[in-house]
Amino acid sequence: MSEKRALIIGIAGQDGSYLAELLLGERYEVFGVVRQPASSRFENLQGVRGDVELMQAEVLDELNVKALVVLDDESEMVERSLFPLLPVIGPRRGSQVGAIMAGAKAGTWRLLDDGRVEVSGIELAPDEFQLTARPRPGYQVAEEGDLLVALDTELTPELEAEGAAREIGHRLQNLRKAAGYEISDRIRAAITGEGRAVEQLAAFRDWLAGEVLAVELTIGPDAAVADADASEEIDHEGTALRLSVGRG
Repeated sequence: MSEKRALIIGIAGQDGSYLAELLLGERYEVFGVVRQPASSRFENLQGVRGDVELMQAEVLDELNVKALVVLDDESEMVERSLFPLLPVIGPRRGSQVGAIMAGAKAGTWRLLDDGRVEVSGIELAPDEFQLTARPRPGYQVAEEGDLLVALDTELTPELEAEGAAREIGHRLQNLRKAAGYEISDRIRAAITGEGRAVEQLAAFRDWLAGEVLAVELTIGPDAAVADADASEEIDHEGTALRLSVGRG
C-alpha cells in the first residue's frame, strides 16, 4: 500500500479524472468521491477506474439510502423487452422481419457484448431496435445511456423508523436556524408526545442528538426545554408532537 494518498472530490469530471491519472503516475493511492452518480457514466475514468477506489458514503447520504450495490447482472431487478424498429428493419431485412418480430414477442433474443442483439438467429445493429426496462415487483428503475439505477422500494419497519427519525432531525435543524444559532452552537432539545411514533424516535435519540449538536435531548410525554428559543407543533404520522430547542 502506498504511503501517499489523495482524495479527489468530483473525480468523474474531466479535471478530476486528469488529476487522478497524474497522481496514479506519481504512485499515489487515489480515492474519489462521486457527487452525481445517477448522471455520470464515468467516461473520463475509463483509463484509470480499476486503480481508483470510488467512495459511496456521500452517495448514500445524498440519496438517503442504506446501501449502494454495483451489479453486473440486472436481471433480478428489471425485465428487458426488445422492440425492433420496423421503419428501419423493413427496408433492410425484408423477408426476415416476420421472424425478427416473432422472436422479439416471444422473448427469444439476447444482447451481445458489442451492443447488437441476436433474435431468431438474426443479428440486429443498435440502430435497428430499442430496449426498454420494466421494473420487477419491488423495484423502481431509471435509465440513462448505459447506466441503469434500480431502487428497492420495500419498506421494512426498521427503514420506516429510520425515515421518521431523519424527518424529525430535519425539523429540529430548521428550528436551530429559526432560533438563530450558529452552526457550531450546542443546544438542548425536546420531542414531546406519546405513542408508537415517540417510542420509535427514542431508539434514535443518540443519532438525533449528534445530528443537531444537542448536549441534551429528551423524548416523551413530559419532555420539555426550559426557556426554549424556538418550538413547533407537528402532526407526525398521526401523532401530535411538539419540538423545542434552547441553548445548551
